[in-house]
Amino acid sequence: MSSSVAQRHSVQISTRAHRWLQEAAEIEHASMGHVLERALERYRAEVITRLHNTMWAELAEEDPDAIAALRQEYECWDQVVSDGLPEDRA
Repeated sequence: MSSSVAQRHSVQISTRAHRWLQEAAEIEHASMGHVLERALERYRAEVITRLHNTMWAELAEEDPDAIAALRQEYECWDQVVSDGLPEDRA
C-alpha cells in the first residue's frame, strides 16, 4: 500500500479522553486523528528519551570507566567540531 494512503484503525478510549481530544482538535483547528498522532509522537519521543537516560544511568553505575572514556572522547570531538570558530560560535 502506498505510504500516502492512511489506513484506518479503531481504538477504544474513555469518554473523558475523547472529550479532551475533541477540545484539542477544536483549539488546534485540526482533525482529532492529527492531534492524536502528534500527541503520540511526543509521547514516543518521551519514552525513548527516558529509556536512553535509564540506559546511560545503568552504564554509569556498572562501568564508570566507560563513561569517563566516552566523556573524554566527546571533549575531543567538541574541540574538533569547534576548531577555527570564534569563541561565541563554538
